[in-house]
Amino acid sequence: MMKTSFKRISALLVITIVAAGSVALMVMSSTTMQWQVSEGDTLSFAVEVEGFVRVFDPSNGSIWNDSEAPYWYLNGSSFTVKINDLPALASDFTSDTFVDRVIEHTKTSLISPIELVNNTELPSEDYLFLNDLISHSILPVGGWTSIDGFYPDTTDMYQCDTYLSSSGLSTFSIGYRTYNIDAGHGWNATLNMSTGVPFQATVWASQFYGSTWFSYSIRVTLISG
Repeated sequence: MMKTSFKRISALLVITIVAAGSVALMVMSSTTMQWQVSEGDTLSFAVEVEGFVRVFDPSNGSIWNDSEAPYWYLNGSSFTVKINDLPALASDFTSDTFVDRVIEHTKTSLISPIELVNNTELPSEDYLFLNDLISHSILPVGGWTSIDGFYPDTTDMYQCDTYLSSSGLSTFSIGYRTYNIDAGHGWNATLNMSTGVPFQATVWASQFYGSTWFSYSIRVTLISG
């Protein structure tokens, strides 16, 4: 019964999202923006993991078993990225070109293994999603109002398959999310508006498949850089 209710709610959400319409096209000159980070800079982050894997009895919907979240073993770990390729800010941007040329441009690389709390090290190439999370979250400063105008507000629950943003007094939030009937995934980050560096960022996913439901979030917090 729980699974059926989740499907109905998710389906209603998707229908509502589709009907919500699109964001008006805006154009921003990059002349107001500049990078406050430099190629060669390093940033280190601590990792926290929350979530679960839940298996239901298909005959009555009761819970058979709960287990730890995917990537649970990363809880308490740390990693370091190096900024190695900042894109040029030499043209006007639309919401789409800012995504393509700035947000999704690969700016960083993992330069150390993932270090677990028990001092075990994991190969960084198996966890490139952590690098992607930080790379997407580093932005130029100076154009926050215009960037915020490109995308729906992060608290707008009626937008799907979209980038989102919101601007505060000293912090800026950027992220992306998408939903299907039985699944959703995305990421979000809160940036220091003086540096364009995320001091916290999260990647998350939730999905039903068969009689199993998994849901997790991996939050990283800046510890140096």
